[in-house]
Amino acid sequence: MFKFELNETQRNLLQRNIIEITDENIGGETFYYVREALLQLTARGSPDIQIFISCRGGMVDPGLDAYDMLRYYEGKKTGVVVGFAMSMAAIILQACDTRKAYQHAGILIHHIAQGSVSLDVLRSPKKTAELRNSLERSQQKQYKILSGKTGKTVEEISKACERDVAMSAEEAKEFGLIDEII
Repeated sequence: MFKFELNETQRNLLQRNIIEITDENIGGETFYYVREALLQLTARGSPDIQIFISCRGGMVDPGLDAYDMLRYYEGKKTGVVVGFAMSMAAIILQACDTRKAYQHAGILIHHIAQGSVSLDVLRSPKKTAELRNSLERSQQKQYKILSGKTGKTVEEISKACERDVAMSAEEAKEFGLIDEII
C-alpha cells in the first residue's frame, strides 16, 4: 500500500493549519498531499485552515479529488491565490469558504485538454467519440462547480473558458471566482 509522507516544509505549515498547493502540475502527489494533510487536521479537530495556491493546474481527476476532499472538510477554509491559480488550481480554490487573491494574482479558467491522445484514438471514430464524451463529462463537472460558486450560468462559464486568458484579481472578483483582493 502506498503511504505518502509530508516533507518538512509541509509539516511545518500544517502545524500552522496551512496547506500550500504549489505543484507545477496537479497530479497524484497533490491528491495524496491534500488527503494526508486533511486527515491530520481532522484528527486535530478540524481547525480552520488556509490554503495558499500558486499553481499552473494539472490533471482533472486528481484535481477534482482534491476539490472534493477540501469541500467536505469540516473546518473553515480560506483559499489565497499567491501569484496564480490556473486551470485545476482555480477549481480547487472554489472548494474554499472564502476565496482571496493578492492584488497582482492571475486566475485562469479554460476548457480541459487531453495531452496524451494516441494516434490509435484519432484513427478510431469510436475511440475518438469515447474520448470526447469523457472530456465533455469532466468539463460539465467543472462548469457546475464554477457556476455554483460564481452565480454565473453554464453558458457564461463556457464563454469565459473559451477566452483561455488569465483574469486579473479585479476581473476574477467581478466574475465571482474570488471574494476578496488582498
